[in-house]
Amino acid sequence: MASRSFSNPARRHGQATRRCRLLIAGALMTAAGSLLLTRQSGWTFLGSRRSAVQTTLLPVFTSAVAPVVFPETSRAEELVPPLEKAIDRFANKIQLGMDWLYFELKPALVGKNMEGTKKCLGSAALGAYISPFESEIQFPVSQLVEENPDSDEQGWVVADKQMTTAFANIKERVDSEDWPGALEEWKATTASLGKIMKGVNDLKEKEVFTLPIEGYERRQELFVQARREKLADRNAKANMMGFR
Repeated sequence: MASRSFSNPARRHGQATRRCRLLIAGALMTAAGSLLLTRQSGWTFLGSRRSAVQTTLLPVFTSAVAPVVFPETSRAEELVPPLEKAIDRFANKIQLGMDWLYFELKPALVGKNMEGTKKCLGSAALGAYISPFESEIQFPVSQLVEENPDSDEQGWVVADKQMTTAFANIKERVDSEDWPGALEEWKATTASLGKIMKGVNDLKEKEVFTLPIEGYERRQELFVQARREKLADRNAKANMMGFR
């Protein structure tokens, strides 16, 4: 016994009609897209006549070939666990690294203080073999980039490379005593780091990082306090080692 959906002639006719309409609509959209992509000016092949059908379908055809707009990826639920852990582990260190760029390296560059700048950049002659940039910024940021599966698409990979290159250029500028050039490279370094920090904020949908924008100077007191606490902790550990 045939099913009810196929035993009714009117229903069969209606289904066939809908399928035909869908096929015709698909063919029309494909043809319109091809015509638009050939850069022809509108509907010139039809002359000056614009029928009601053209007026109705033109917006549909235009949207069919419009550039694709990808949805935002800034959703907290999309964070993979390794990236989540890396952010939790390194966020404070990276923020203090940005503070260091602002409140130690920048004043040295602005004041054309060669000794202070060399100490910031890393100088064996001054007893600073490793720059804070490497320990407080470069390594932690590389961990975020590595743990983010979408680093390339979100621009983190490029920003990381630009940041590292700009910081290396600061050293070259300072060696040649090109202080204005060194400050420009400092700006490029902070801007690239800021892109990754903002990317983290977008993914977490909250302010994990304070971004290097107007008013960032208000963090100076927090930075100084953090440095004092770090020094006190280091001295306490050294004293404990001395008593053993």
